[in-house]
Amino acid sequence: MFYAQNNVFPSSGNVGIGDTNPNSALVVGNNFGANISGSSAGNAIFGSNLAVIQGGDNHNKLFTPTSHTGNYGYSGIRSSWGKLFFYTGSGNTIAGEVIAPQPRVFINEYGNMGVGTVNPGTWKLAVNGNIRAKEIKVETGWSDFVFEDSYNLP
Repeated sequence: MFYAQNNVFPSSGNVGIGDTNPNSALVVGNNFGANISGSSAGNAIFGSNLAVIQGGDNHNKLFTPTSHTGNYGYSGIRSSWGKLFFYTGSGNTIAGEVIAPQPRVFINEYGNMGVGTVNPGTWKLAVNGNIRAKEIKVETGWSDFVFEDSYNLP
């Protein structure tokens, strides 16, 4: 066993980085950043098990790419200045190719959510696409004749 700064790197057992008494296989003390099979442009690399991108304009992203027979799929999240992005994607690619993330669901710092859009504006829910629902309850303090049978929608 040897010590370097506050790190412990034993020849067997647990490893501590910033921790002199690690109690599991790997303990990282304080703050840490990692770029595991990632790119500085903030994209995931196909063929990796985990991509963590931290810092820069992209702030914090965590992706879990998966692959099978020449296809890929991934899901991930990103936080940025109080905003939360959820990503998904799939397609055909080869190992080592850069996958550019596409946000699917977005929640801004005010709690407004966008589905299919990253710009919900002042709406609590903005959807760029079709919506299907079994039932919708509208509560309002004013008359809304849109739901009357005799109201002709444009």
